[in-house]
Amino acid sequence: MAKKLVKDISGSVQEKRGMLYLVVSYKDPITQKNKTKWVGMGVPVGSPKSIINKAEREAKNKFEAQYKRYLDGYDDPTQYPLLEFLSDWLDKVHIH
Repeated sequence: MAKKLVKDISGSVQEKRGMLYLVVSYKDPITQKNKTKWVGMGVPVGSPKSIINKAEREAKNKFEAQYKRYLDGYDDPTQYPLLEFLSDWLDKVHIH
């Protein structure tokens, strides 16, 4: 069952090639299209539930911080690594 992260965002833990990922579904505020992002949790399948839950919380927090930064725009690009900034900027302006 998908759990709510913040408004209009949900996520669930999925397995891929022996590792666990948080699959986040959200609506892009610019294009108004539904998007999915796989966030690596760094936890192998079969790990104890407590480790999975902790990794899931960390992955959710990481995605929410990135999403909030995306919504707020890039007020101060000096706060972000150049490669990450350019990659995110290209994703933002290149509408599929």
